[in-house]
Amino acid sequence: GVTAFAPTIVSSSPSARAAALDALRRFVPPADAAVPIGWHFEGPVISPHRPGAHDPSHIGVPDRAEWSAWTRDRGVAIVTLAPEVEGAHEMIPVLRDHGVVVSLGHTDCTADELTDAVRAGASMVTHLFNAMAPFGHRDPGPIGATLADDAVVAGLICDGIHVDAVAVRAAWRALGASRVVLVSDAMAALGSVETRFELGGVAVSVDGRGVRTADGVLAGSNLALDRAVRNLVAFTG
Repeated sequence: GVTAFAPTIVSSSPSARAAALDALRRFVPPADAAVPIGWHFEGPVISPHRPGAHDPSHIGVPDRAEWSAWTRDRGVAIVTLAPEVEGAHEMIPVLRDHGVVVSLGHTDCTADELTDAVRAGASMVTHLFNAMAPFGHRDPGPIGATLADDAVVAGLICDGIHVDAVAVRAAWRALGASRVVLVSDAMAALGSVETRFELGGVAVSVDGRGVRTADGVLAGSNLALDRAVRNLVAFTG
């Protein structure tokens, strides 16, 4: 089963992030439980044009005093940001030097902007294909740049809902086993029989179409990681 994981805080208030860091410092996992390796701050430095299910009121660049203290030692493992957002680019080398994985996502960036962010220290892309500018053969955007850049790994939500099986197969052929990271993107619905939840204060519901907001926007998943592995095998052979 899962032995370690990165719990995620979506775009939230500074006080919510501070409370999360404090909770992780105080948390002692049971001996037989999976170990949290550090928070994934998915936002708030994301594109307002690609919010997904994030609350738009929380999207923006925090004060430098806050984000400059995001270090692996203090409990931050991954930060997802959109490289085109003003102020985001200067965060990348600082976070990298603090031992934090910088992942690019919820973005409208161009291919060149993604490549520049990788050169600055970003090393991952958050849920490839989802909440980002689409691929075009004349405007390849973040998807094309990811598939073409050997220096970046890509998270992939392999539930058959977030990404079509054909796109999964294409990504697998381009990236290979060393550059694909299967991610659950799971929220509280995983393992529950309930059908209504909140994600970062946003009401969501669960049915055969996955986890969605009232407007039909995907809001994480209820995908178990072993199912993601089975799906990958089924989709790609």
